[in-house]
Amino acid sequence: MRYKILLTTISLAASFLSFSQQKSNYAYVITSPGNNKTVGWTEVKMIDLTTGQLLQNVYESNMSYSLFDARSKKLLKESNKASALNQTAPSAATPLIREPFDTYSAAAAYDAKHQRLYYTPMGINQLRYIEPNTGKIYYFNNETFGVAKDLNDLPNHITRMTFDPNGIGYALSNDGNHFISFTTDKNPVITDLGSVSDAASNKDVSIHSQQTSWGGDMVADRVGNLYLISAHQALFRINIQTQVATYLGTVTGFPQNFSSNGAAVDDDGNLVVSSASSTAGYYVVDIPSLTCKRYGSCDSSYVGSDLANGNFLFENKNLKKVDNSKLSVYPNPVVNGLVYTNFNNLPTGKYSIQLLDQSGKLLSQKTVDIKFAGQVESIATGSQLSRGEYVVKVMPVQGSKNVTVTKILVQ
Repeated sequence: MRYKILLTTISLAASFLSFSQQKSNYAYVITSPGNNKTVGWTEVKMIDLTTGQLLQNVYESNMSYSLFDARSKKLLKESNKASALNQTAPSAATPLIREPFDTYSAAAAYDAKHQRLYYTPMGINQLRYIEPNTGKIYYFNNETFGVAKDLNDLPNHITRMTFDPNGIGYALSNDGNHFISFTTDKNPVITDLGSVSDAASNKDVSIHSQQTSWGGDMVADRVGNLYLISAHQALFRINIQTQVATYLGTVTGFPQNFSSNGAAVDDDGNLVVSSASSTAGYYVVDIPSLTCKRYGSCDSSYVGSDLANGNFLFENKNLKKVDNSKLSVYPNPVVNGLVYTNFNNLPTGKYSIQLLDQSGKLLSQKTVDIKFAGQVESIATGSQLSRGEYVVKVMPVQGSKNVTVTKILVQ
């Protein structure tokens, strides 16, 4: 028996390693047995986002599993589902260890650094994670992760979760009153940061409103923001430091009866959304225009209460970044409404200089013809920009996919 388990573990690890070495537009989806829209979200699959193709069954309801304590790494429970009928009930001396998805889950986040899929079951208030390459599952036992009393306590369900570029995880309750952070190093820390507040511009659309803002999922960008799309397609930008949520608008273009429940970022830096109520493909959101369209070639998709992968919003993995020593941008902070770009050591040719806000919205663009090393070009920021961070992107107009992205500060 041990020999068979060892072979299975080695096979899983080899399969995952082979996949991870390939360039692939993938995500993890929490779905239901048989892809049934009326059954709970208790299974995890790795899929190709573009095609919807199944790449790996990470966890299924009939799988055997091993549970470990996340702190001590001690074995808590082993289950062989094939021989479940022969198992005896736990005695009073042996505490009951709950099943990995004994209640549904609608919140997951992928920690790419450690190759772990973190999640929390609804109504249980416990952080857990799966290692897709080994199949092992870990529980943070006796540690509070949320305040839900039971499955009926809908406001306190944790339904949104993601990681930032620093490897810190964030989760948010339906009502927005419990913003939780968690680290993943040798001594993980779980912290309830309190409530997320509304920006003054939100007016009647509050991050706390059940009618507009519950459910959905979150993703992160690289400049300190989380983006939340609710089940009702309301889009918010949450500043991690200030814990202020800014309502950006409601996304249009989803088909009827499509609740937006899961969110991930594809390899081009775009927001991709799944539904727990529809198998009619996934949808990609254009954030500046607040519109969406069918994504990729996937006509029939897995229902998804949550999506997760290791990409960050507005970051295109298919573009090769240029060493910033070949190009400099100044002054920074901006002082006179102009940003100067020095093409220190880049090939001659035509380049596009773009100024974008943190949501990826294009504010201004200029095409320049670089004829010699050290040529300096300017782009106007304008006097109407509010204080904050912006992005300057420089890329060749034709040919090479090399791109340089630099942050600037407007004071």
